[in-house]
Amino acid sequence: DWQIEYEELKEEPVIISSFDQIQILTKVI
Repeated sequence: DWQIEYEELKEEPVIISSFDQIQILTKVI
């Protein structure tokens, strides 16, 4: 199903951005 793949693609950037935010937070600490 392309819909399921599309949903995964939509969720991935959020995970990546949140991971970047965690890295930034650890750098600040």
